[in-house]
Amino acid sequence: MTEQTGTDEAAVARLVGNNVRTEIFRLGRTQDDVAALLHMGQASLSRRLSGEVPFRVHELVVVSRALNVPCSVFLEGAC
Repeated sequence: MTEQTGTDEAAVARLVGNNVRTEIFRLGRTQDDVAALLHMGQASLSRRLSGEVPFRVHELVVVSRALNVPCSVFLEGAC
C-alpha cells in the first residue's frame, strides 16, 4: 500500500464533497437541512462540501441514511 500525498487527500475530499453536494441538490434538500442533521452550522457543512475540510466517516453515514443513498455514491470516482 502506498502512502497518500496531501494533494491526493485534498482531491479526494473535493470529490467526496462534490458527490455529497450533488445528492443533496438532486434530492431537493438544502444545506441547512443536512447541516442540522450533522449538528453543525451551514458554514461548516459548506467547508466539507468544498473539500476544504474532509468529511468524517460517521458524517457520511448520517448523510447517507438521511438521503437514503448508499455511502458508496459519495465515494464514486475516488477509488
